[in-house]
Amino acid sequence: MKPSSGNTAAIRSFIALELPGETREAVARYYQALELGKLAGLRPVRTDNLHLTLHFLGDQPAQTLHLLSSSLQEVLSGLSSFPLVIRGLGAFPRVEKPRVVWLGFEPSSSLLNLHGVIAEQLRRRGLPVEDRPFQAHLTLARIPVPLNVSDGQRLMTLIRGEKNKSVAQFQASTVILFQSELKPGGSVYKAISVHPLTDRTASGMV
Repeated sequence: MKPSSGNTAAIRSFIALELPGETREAVARYYQALELGKLAGLRPVRTDNLHLTLHFLGDQPAQTLHLLSSSLQEVLSGLSSFPLVIRGLGAFPRVEKPRVVWLGFEPSSSLLNLHGVIAEQLRRRGLPVEDRPFQAHLTLARIPVPLNVSDGQRLMTLIRGEKNKSVAQFQASTVILFQSELKPGGSVYKAISVHPLTDRTASGMV
């Protein structure tokens, strides 16, 4: 749905690669197999919210996102899908004091190119682009309060033992511009526009 010219409400938004349903389920099974749910301080990400964030945009006007959707449709339609391998458990900011538990990805020149192509479109429209190097990851859980000593040691041991573990692989084929709504039960993501990495036309434009 196209926004009216008078709509100035800010929309919290980000751009991400969609994960196939079977890949999200494989990640969920991995989380369960590690028994991370037994660590009381972890707040897991819902399976249907798992995605690979490419760029976080913050709060932006609807009209700005509409124009960005058009730009993404143009530049992404010429890119092909590519394989990605999910590998390695980790934590931000560091394993000794984790606040976020994540899964990483094997290096991919295609992923870096996709990230760069989108970054260029954001810069052209005066939208934010992070200065720090892009580190592809899936957020598995957040840790709002520091873990107790026992759980902290357990998590540290798991991360160090799983740092090279291959979890799943999939074909990266769809980029989505998402709206993020903060709810009491957690964030809710809604697609603003969907951009297949093929010659097909994007759908779901705002």
